[in-house]
Amino acid sequence: LGRSAPAPRALRLRQAVIAVAVPLVILMAAIRAVATPAFLWFEYHRPGFPADAYGFSTEDRMVYGSHGLDYILNFAPARFLGDVMLPDGRHAFTAPEVGHMTDVKHVMLWSLLLVGCWLVLAVLCARRLGDGAPGALRRALFAGAWLTILLILGLLGLSLLGVGAVLHRLPRDLLPRGELGLLPLGHPDPAVPGSVLGGLGLLIALITVPGRLRAAGGHLAPGPPSAAGPGPGPRPPGGEPPGRH
Repeated sequence: LGRSAPAPRALRLRQAVIAVAVPLVILMAAIRAVATPAFLWFEYHRPGFPADAYGFSTEDRMVYGSHGLDYILNFAPARFLGDVMLPDGRHAFTAPEVGHMTDVKHVMLWSLLLVGCWLVLAVLCARRLGDGAPGALRRALFAGAWLTILLILGLLGLSLLGVGAVLHRLPRDLLPRGELGLLPLGHPDPAVPGSVLGGLGLLIALITVPGRLRAAGGHLAPGPPSAAGPGPGPRPPGGEPPGRH
C-alpha cells in the first residue's frame, strides 16, 4: 500500500478563504451585472417605473444615466460628468452630484479590486487542497453556498424593510435637484432602491440556487458500492447466512 498524501497545511484557514469567496464573488458579479447598459434600459422601461419629477423623458434619462454609469466604471476625472451639458446650456450634474458619483465610483472600483484579489487568493488556496484531504474543497464550496443563501435572505430582508428608501433619502435631501443622485438608477423616488435590492437578490438567487440544489443532491446521493460487495444480511434463525443450504 502506498503512503497517503499528507494533510494540507492551514486546511481550515484555506477552506474559510474559499467559503467566503463564494458569496463575495457572486455578489460582486451581480452588482456588476446591475451596472450595465442593459439593466439601465430595463429599469427605465419597466412598467410602473416612476415618472421623472423634473420633466426628463425616458430618452433623456437614458442619455444622462449612461454618462453616470460610464463614469463609475472608468478612470476618468470628475470632469467626465462635470462637463456634461443640458440642451439649455446648464450643467447636467451639479457639483454635489458629481462628488457623490465620485464616491460611488471609488466604492465600486475598490470593491472590484478587493474581490478580485480575494478570488485569486481563494484559487491559490484551492490548489492541491484535495490531495491530502479528500472532499475539503467540496465542503468549502458547500459552506460558501450556505453563506450565499444567507446573503440573499439578508438582501431580501433589507428590501422588504425598506432600508433602501432610508439610505436613498440622505443624498436626496443633500441634493435638492437630485435627479441623478444614485446612478445608474437615476431617480430620487425611494421605491427604486428597494426594487433594485430585490432584483439584486433575485439575480443572486438565480445564479446560486441551482448550484446549491445540485450540491445538496450530490451531498445526499449514495456513494458507489464497495468493491467488497454488500455486507452480510441478517441471518435467518439457525445461524446460516441467507442463500446457503
